[in-house]
Amino acid sequence: MKGVYSQPDNILGRAAQQALFPDTTYGVDSGGDPQVIPKLTFEEFKEFHRKYYHPSNSRIWFYGDDDPNERLRILSEYLDMFDASSARNESKVEAQKLFSKPVRVVETYPAGDGGDLKKHMVCLNWLLSDKPLDLETELTLGFLNHLLLGAPASPLRKFC
Repeated sequence: MKGVYSQPDNILGRAAQQALFPDTTYGVDSGGDPQVIPKLTFEEFKEFHRKYYHPSNSRIWFYGDDDPNERLRILSEYLDMFDASSARNESKVEAQKLFSKPVRVVETYPAGDGGDLKKHMVCLNWLLSDKPLDLETELTLGFLNHLLLGAPASPLRKFC
């Protein structure tokens, strides 16, 4: 984990994620903060895993042209090993509330002695809605993001 936070792109991404989603689970690192991880007891770790890494808190997709009845039989055999859990209701992620004013975050990162190393980086983010987007809007924004920024030849990426 500490190695990840020595890379400028990862430091910038983590700071942007925390600034954009400060009130939701998306604002925290899924692997945990390396400064806090040693304080976690084994019992706390086991309880978190028992509660949230449970089939009741998952979605299962099927793919292929095998026999659906056999597929469901195998799945049922596996899922029958678990008791019901309320984790699905407890782990609902609420939407991030919109901000009343812009948020500015400045982070530093270790810069080496190399002459071609990036010394400055900028990340600009927008929280577009505090409600779930409809599928068409979400897909449109995803395409737009990819076209403008998602590839080395993208116009806004080339601009920087």
